[in-house]
This record gives sequence, structure tokens and C-alpha cells, in this order.
Amino acid sequence: MDWDLSILQWFVDLRNPILDKISYYITMVGSENFYLLALTVIFWCINKRFGFRLGLIVICSDYLNTALKQAFKIARPEGKWPGLVESMHAETGGGYGFPSGHAQGSATFWTFLATGIRRSWLTILAVVLFLLIGSSRIYLAVHSPSDVLVGWVVGLLVVFLAHLIIKWYQRSKLKNTHKLKVSWGLSLTLAVALPLILVAFNYTINGFKSVGFIIGFLVGGLLEDKYVKFDVKATFLKHILKVVIGIGGIMALRIGLKPVLAAIIPATGFLANPIGTVGAPEPATLAEGIAGLIRYAAMSIFGIYVAPLIFRLLKLSGVVADAPNDTPARSIGV
Repeated sequence: MDWDLSILQWFVDLRNPILDKISYYITMVGSENFYLLALTVIFWCINKRFGFRLGLIVICSDYLNTALKQAFKIARPEGKWPGLVESMHAETGGGYGFPSGHAQGSATFWTFLATGIRRSWLTILAVVLFLLIGSSRIYLAVHSPSDVLVGWVVGLLVVFLAHLIIKWYQRSKLKNTHKLKVSWGLSLTLAVALPLILVAFNYTINGFKSVGFIIGFLVGGLLEDKYVKFDVKATFLKHILKVVIGIGGIMALRIGLKPVLAAIIPATGFLANPIGTVGAPEPATLAEGIAGLIRYAAMSIFGIYVAPLIFRLLKLSGVVADAPNDTPARSIGV
């Protein structure tokens, strides 16, 4: 598209040392590490129920993004227009570019956060941030304007659909229309089995990881609700300790499990079959996909269940009373 390249070149022509640094730091606000920290802080320290929903929605949005990238297989600007565009900080984005994961993820995260907390200042901040994050991707030339625009639209649609599902669930719960009683054991089984179906629709290394995250969230949520029931209320110092301990545990699993699982699940025989990489140059095998699924499931189970259990054992958090008390309803309405 001529307009796509024209807008991209206009952004590139704005480059200067100051904007280069600002754009890099802005784009990092849309990175996986940022969401990992933000979601865990919300879940552990601010609002458990809302944090759980927000995390699950962000992960589902990421799954959809990589599925769309694999389906369309559209290159990034340097591949679309070789010799006409030079990207900066290419390490912040690899593989296919359409739609932009940073744009979609930031639109999902910040829009759901703003519609949940419902404060005018946060709504303004959310809009400004996801617009800036998307624009930074164009400035760095790791995405074209069409990549970013579609990413924003898909992210907003994810939030819209999420709210429809939540409202339907809340209405049906109030009307007591949930006739089918499912045992806790069956719920746990379904929490593992149903997300595995999603692998078939996103048979890539990214898809395996996203499905692992979803499984971990659902399994961790069931375990936490049955055995921990931690209360987010704590002193500021205890919140700091929770974040340090919790993030430390997640990062230990993220780094430490990779070589262990590679040794346990070798890429031999059937497991050596290739899987999609969403355009990334490094090949991936089924063994790596399964290991990624297990690793990311372990990370999210730790964050949702094990870390709160540790917090309770260390007396960094209390226990929720019979009625859920983790929702400051006046500030969060989702």
C-alpha cells in the first residue's frame, strides 16, 4: 500500500537521538516483561479477581495475535520494502508483522484496565499509552502503520468480546441459570484438556506457550480458590516482598526449566517434527513446543497458586473470609 509506506517514511524522517531513546523506552512498555510485572502486581497486591481476568484476557489476545500472524504471514517493513526502510531495535520484534503484537497487547491491557477501574485520568492515560506504544513501533520501523492499526482494532475487539462474556456470565449467575453442576475434579481436567484444543489452531512455538499460560492460569485459579484463598490486603512493605519473591520464583522457572525440559524432552523421532515459528528464522520442533507449554504453564501456576501459598505461609497476606473480599468494588467494576 502506498499510504502505508508513505506514513512509515514520515515517522522515520522524524528520527533524532532523543526520540530514538524515548521510542525505545515506550515500546518496552508493551513488552512481555512489562505485562508479567504489571499483571502479577495487580493480582498479588491490588485485586485478585480483576487481575485474574485481566491476565487471562491479555494471554488470550496474545494467542490470537500469533495465530493471525501465522495465518497471514505478512513480513515486517524491511521485508515488505527492502532497501527503502531501515528498522531500529529489531530485537524488539521478530518474525511476521501483521498484526502488531505490541499494538494489540497494549490496546487489550490498557483498555480492559481503564474500563475496569473507571477513572477519567486512567482512561486518558490508557488511550495515550496504547497510541504511543503503537506509534513507537512505526517510528522504529519494526511495524507498518497497517500492522499497528489492525493490532489496535483486534485488541479493542478482544476487550469488547470479553465484556460481553463477563456480563453474560454475571447475568446468568444472578438468574441462577447454571443448572449443570461440575465437580472440582472435572473442572481441573477441563482446565487442562480444553485449552489443548487451541494448539490445533495455532500450531506454533508461540501458540504452545500461550496455551501453556492459559492452562496454568485456569489450573492455578482452581487450586488457589480451593486451597489458598489469599487476601491481597497487606502493608506496603509486604507488597514489595510479595513482588520480589513472586517475580523471583517466576523468573527462576522461566530460566531454569528451559535446559531441564530440553534434556527431558529431546527433539528425537516424532518430537523432532517442525512446528511454526510465526516467521522467526530459528526453527522449532514439537519437543520445544511441548517444553514451552509445560514451562509457561508452570510459570503461571506458580504465579496464581504457589506464590500466594508462599505469601500466606510467610504471613505476607491473610485469607479471604467466606464472602470474597478481594474486590474494591467502587474502584473496579469488572
